[in-house]
Amino acid sequence: MSSRDDTEKYPDGGAAGARTLPVECDRSRSTWRRAALRTRAAAPRLILWTIALGLLCATLVLAYQGAERTSIEVLRQRMTHRLDLYSAGLEGALGRYDYLPAILPLDRNVIDLLRRPDAADLVDRVNRHLEQLNLRAHSTAIYILDTSGDTVAASNWNEPDSFVGMALSYRPYFTDALRHGSGRFYGIGTTSGQPGYYFAHAIRDKSQLLGVAAVKVSLDRVEATWAPGPDRVFVTDANGVIILTSAPEWKFKATGDLPAETLTRLNATRQYDRVTLERLGFEERRRLSDSARLVTVADGADLRDFLALSKDLAETGWRITMLSDLAEVRATARTTSSLAGLGYGCAVLLALYLRQRRHAWRQRLAARSDLQRAHDLLERRVEARTIDLRSANTRLLREIEERRRAERDLRAAQEKLVQAGKLAVLGQMAAGITHELNQPLATLRLLAANTAVFLQRAQPVQVEDNLRMMVDVIDRMGRITGQLRTFAHKSSAPADAVPLHRCIGNALFLLNEQLRGYGVDVD
Repeated sequence: MSSRDDTEKYPDGGAAGARTLPVECDRSRSTWRRAALRTRAAAPRLILWTIALGLLCATLVLAYQGAERTSIEVLRQRMTHRLDLYSAGLEGALGRYDYLPAILPLDRNVIDLLRRPDAADLVDRVNRHLEQLNLRAHSTAIYILDTSGDTVAASNWNEPDSFVGMALSYRPYFTDALRHGSGRFYGIGTTSGQPGYYFAHAIRDKSQLLGVAAVKVSLDRVEATWAPGPDRVFVTDANGVIILTSAPEWKFKATGDLPAETLTRLNATRQYDRVTLERLGFEERRRLSDSARLVTVADGADLRDFLALSKDLAETGWRITMLSDLAEVRATARTTSSLAGLGYGCAVLLALYLRQRRHAWRQRLAARSDLQRAHDLLERRVEARTIDLRSANTRLLREIEERRRAERDLRAAQEKLVQAGKLAVLGQMAAGITHELNQPLATLRLLAANTAVFLQRAQPVQVEDNLRMMVDVIDRMGRITGQLRTFAHKSSAPADAVPLHRCIGNALFLLNEQLRGYGVDVD
């Protein structure tokens, strides 16, 4: 390509193209630098937000766990007191009957009956004695067994499910009483089908073992006192079977798996006669102490978490357990965690606010010099304007005072002119008023002379008439002088509204004589 073609293609001789390429390159590099700067500036901010989010999660978790631990401990303390009351009530209910089997051998008829079980009269006396004793003690049944385990007398001797004649040697309380002198046992009655607690005591006479005295007690009243409470309370025997509970659907259920040998022994003693021992969905999640645990219980189709607090009952070998729902504890923990998260958020917002305030303070500090100059200029302008306003205000006050003085002078001159006009009118009316007064005076003189004559003639009626006429004339003269005094009075009080007819009447009264002289009638 020739140089002429290059000149035609690039009129500037190729210089423009040479300049355009470096400019575009500079723009690209500048854009890349700004993007890189923004990326480097955003990286620390992203890290800080990640750390803040992690701290928020940690705060929520720690607050929740701390609040849960605290709430569980408070709940455990409350439950400990209530559990002591429940256990004391149960032990008290059992302790009321502990002595009862031991006093039965004190009746000689019982000893004689065990020696002669075929004596019908002894059987009847002992049956009736046991019946009365059972009524007074409020127990379920009281009965006597011989050494072979056969019931020879019972308080329910006359009832359909009487114990008399029953063989109960398989019951553990009977064998324990024979071996150790006393025995206790909880089980379901094989005749009545009602559960109860059995007390047994060996009957001896002169160191000879004759039989066993037994008392059956129902614990339904104890269970009835647990039912209204919000907590779940239950008692398990040594095998882990629930025998007393505030939840009727849990009764005679096992809290764990029962070994085969335990089931065999229970069947042999018929402790839970005609009852299928099902397993309760009772799982321990965490043990807090020897007596406190966190458990999960299958409540129908739902799984609920409870705090379980247990206490051993030494006399019976039972274990009383109290369950309190953790829903309230979880709600408290969630609330505390939410409040902690809210506090953390407020702290972050406060930090951002302080950072923004610091940035704004720096901006204000940088602009302070300009603001100061503008402030000084504004102060000078305000001061100059204040001086102008003060002088204008002084001139205005002076003009107001001059106007007030002129108004006072004008008002005084007006009052003087009014008074002078009144006096001039009074001067013009003097002749008429003099005549108006002379006529009543002449009338008074004439009436006075006539009155003297009437008095000399002893004519009191005429005297009284003359005196009445004299009073009228004097009143008329008083009205004339009163009108003159009111008209001539100088007053500076502001004008008030007055009745117009009164003003016209007063004027006509003063001008009456002149009008009469001119022959004028006023209508």
